[in-house]
Amino acid sequence: MNNRTFKSLSSPLDEIQNFFSEKIDLFICAASYEERCLSIPTHIKAESVSRTVILKNKNVSGAGNENARRIENHFFGKANILEITKDIAIRTADQISKQIFDFKPDSASRVCVDTSCMTHETLLILFSLLEHIFPGDFEDIQYVYCPAKEYDPGTPDLQKWLSRGIKDVRSVLGYPGKLLPSRRNRLLVLVGFEVNRASSLINVYEPASLQLGYGTDGLNKDHHKINRQKFERLLGSYPRADQFEFSPADAYNVRDLILQDAESYSEFNLIVAPMNSKISTIGAALAVRERPEIQLCYAPATIYNFENYSVSDNRCISFRI
Repeated sequence: MNNRTFKSLSSPLDEIQNFFSEKIDLFICAASYEERCLSIPTHIKAESVSRTVILKNKNVSGAGNENARRIENHFFGKANILEITKDIAIRTADQISKQIFDFKPDSASRVCVDTSCMTHETLLILFSLLEHIFPGDFEDIQYVYCPAKEYDPGTPDLQKWLSRGIKDVRSVLGYPGKLLPSRRNRLLVLVGFEVNRASSLINVYEPASLQLGYGTDGLNKDHHKINRQKFERLLGSYPRADQFEFSPADAYNVRDLILQDAESYSEFNLIVAPMNSKISTIGAALAVRERPEIQLCYAPATIYNFENYSVSDNRCISFRI
């Protein structure tokens, strides 16, 4: 385990161009029903990007198709919309890897990934692919993220929702872990806003041991009160669960806490459900790099609040791993 300090930079969206010291050869982003997916792409100067890959769910709801076209138009014909199927992970991985190889630059230092509106599963798959495609300079890849200013805007705090129910629960492609039948399962959940979904996932697994993590110093301090209320509600349903606190804004902090848990409960199979920030999700991926026997899981929702999911903040965060 490398002892490093996680470093990130924050900037107003209008000044995002200051993050890029040279031209971006390959920019990867995701189009969704959230208008937030436009925040970073439309603030990057089109002439500073050689090629853009726009990931879009084939069956996206709401304004997803229109938002994908808006990003495509912004980059003046230098963009390609890639329709992915969320329910077939291996096909998603094949499609993304082909796009990267088709436009692969000489150096990973000229690759930028906008994680803002990617699903946790897609981000994890992409993260693993980039590590294998750019093994020598993987740490040069730049990640950017636009936080939400508010989720489900206008709705009373405890009634806010982003998704409901789950279709299924599966291990994330590239993070299968090594679950031994002779061991009991311990489920560690990085709890976020979607506690209904988290509860459904826990009930499917019925783990012998449960660890629930609360994000303390997130990317938006206004979310803390709501997140704490929702976390307490979830905890009320699982009073015997272990608790811990983590930083949603520090991938290395999340990595280290997961590794500590794996060490402390080595007699269990450890399954991790990253359901908080995109940075903490990458932290979970980093933990698996250290201990491949850890499994990462994902539970796609049955329904999303695509009509009123979020309002974009006016700032951008940049970081490298």
